[in-house]
Amino acid sequence: MASYHHQDGRYGSLPQTLTVHGQWTKLKSMNLCGATPKDKLCLIEMQTGYSGRPPLGMRTGFILRDGMSSKDPVLAAAGDEVPGLHAFNPNGIVFLPRLEFDADTKPHGESLDTEVMRAEPGLNDDVAFHFSIEVGEVGEEGRREEFAWRRVKEGKKKGFKLVRVDKDDEPQVAFLEWVMAWPKLTHAFTLQLAEGQAEELGGRWVLMVAVTAIRLYTLYVKGKTNKLVVDMGRGGSEK
Repeated sequence: MASYHHQDGRYGSLPQTLTVHGQWTKLKSMNLCGATPKDKLCLIEMQTGYSGRPPLGMRTGFILRDGMSSKDPVLAAAGDEVPGLHAFNPNGIVFLPRLEFDADTKPHGESLDTEVMRAEPGLNDDVAFHFSIEVGEVGEEGRREEFAWRRVKEGKKKGFKLVRVDKDDEPQVAFLEWVMAWPKLTHAFTLQLAEGQAEELGGRWVLMVAVTAIRLYTLYVKGKTNKLVVDMGRGGSEK
């Protein structure tokens, strides 16, 4: 049975196990679900960037709806860091609900904070995808921590593990496993949060993990998690 935890309502109510389902070869829309495809939570709308609509503007990426309809409010979004076509740049921008919230703040989806996820050199001549985010539950004094998605290849098990970079032993706090099961190709990945991490790190962190996982998936299917491609992108962005 899926494990749910209390979160600030701005960040949705996401369970410990998340899966993405849909016809991933078409990349028009997919479903963010709980442990099974019947547990539908949020609609993932892929964006080409041609419409120019907020929050992505002219960026290629996706919008995560707070429900299963394209008319539901925007919960979060993610896309390329730079608008336009940048074939080898894997860096991304993430749009999240406002951290500072008061009576004058617009409803979620209309006023969003931005974070970045950057591709950086990883361990064993690989690449890693880093981001920082505020952690802690509502009412706690906010603090930012850095996390990194590191590639994992263990036999048939492939994907990325998420670690807390600020900790000496880099404890693993989530695991993203590629599935993309044949023959229907409808199960893209499974994301598993480590026990107790959602309660400790908070709802904003959970949403960031889910959004960056989807972002990694969109990079993966386009070959943009490949070290050669990442190195080319980094070289171009540093000029």
